[in-house]
Amino acid sequence: MKTIEATFRVVTPMFLGGEKHEASSIRPPSIKGALRFWWRALNWQKALAKNGNDKNKALKWLHEEEARLFGAAAEEGAGGQGVFLLKVSSSNMQTIKKGDEIKSSGTQYMLGQGLWHYRDKLTREALSEGQFFDVAIAFHPKNTHLEDIDTLWDVMSLFGLLGGLGSRARKGFGSVALEKMVLKDSSKEERIFVAPKNNHDYVAMLKKVIGDVSSVSLPPYSAFSSVTDVRIIAEANEPLRVVEKVGSELQLYRSYGKNGKVNGRNAEQNFKDDHDNVLRMNFKDNKPPRRVVFGLPHNYLFSSSSAKNMEINPFTGKSELRRTSPLCLHVHPLEGKYIGVHVLFEADFLPSEAKIKVKEKYGSEKIISSEVDFGVIQTYLDRYKTATRILP
Repeated sequence: MKTIEATFRVVTPMFLGGEKHEASSIRPPSIKGALRFWWRALNWQKALAKNGNDKNKALKWLHEEEARLFGAAAEEGAGGQGVFLLKVSSSNMQTIKKGDEIKSSGTQYMLGQGLWHYRDKLTREALSEGQFFDVAIAFHPKNTHLEDIDTLWDVMSLFGLLGGLGSRARKGFGSVALEKMVLKDSSKEERIFVAPKNNHDYVAMLKKVIGDVSSVSLPPYSAFSSVTDVRIIAEANEPLRVVEKVGSELQLYRSYGKNGKVNGRNAEQNFKDDHDNVLRMNFKDNKPPRRVVFGLPHNYLFSSSSAKNMEINPFTGKSELRRTSPLCLHVHPLEGKYIGVHVLFEADFLPSEAKIKVKEKYGSEKIISSEVDFGVIQTYLDRYKTATRILP
């Protein structure tokens, strides 16, 4: 029987947990969910090629192939376990406690209102950084194709180079790093993963796993394509210092500020038009605030106006939608330092029929288009003048 055995490091605090958000362990469904995400991201190009560049046929192939590899519920008509069994070992993990202090404003900004409150501090427990967990994959001898093993090897590598788990994983929390991995046939070692030691190793390894995506146009979901932007944008000697640096820059770029300041720095007010248009409910050419490209909902609280709360949400028909940020941050350890890697997954932002509703709490509302400009995020990425560009 062929197996893959891997060890991952928790690089930044990881907000996992059960129904009551208690952080205690890492469960197989969390790992399998993350592997599914990176498998889809990695295989859009292959799906298109196999289906003559027909997007609908490519999506159908992806759905069927994912069910074969990872398993599917019986009600989906193709129930089964997939081609492998997955086991996670993560006992006796240490936690950061609910109510603990986080003094950095940049880190507080990346935590957001769900995980941080100025009075209550951290609102949930988290698994502490610097701990390790093991993942073991055992392939079914009869159901597994040889290329399935290569596929899972690449997906595990990608998860360990760019991935994370738990809440705010796209903001750099819960980042994981693949420390070691070995492919075995019974007890014989067939392949060994060597973790990158420096920027050059990391860039080369990531490019090799992702492959050539130069011919792939805008995908319908978060997947690697010719417009995916990957850059090393920050370095520090501590993992949370990376989050702090990036959070401070992102907050300065996006925020309107208070009394002309953002955390003591002069406010740039790059989106004063967003601020004014939402306050007045006046949208030129029916376009949404430019910052919605960072994800939805996108709400406002005006402290100097009678229009206190404004909610901005996408919808189709009678159903409200959400749109996660296309911009991801991953923190990765190298020899003697940690790097911050931004990934911008340009893709269809919302379904073509979706609209955006701007609603004053307990007041009027307005329906506007869902058209967004990814150039808003590109401009943010260009702030990092010494960044190392990996893609495109």
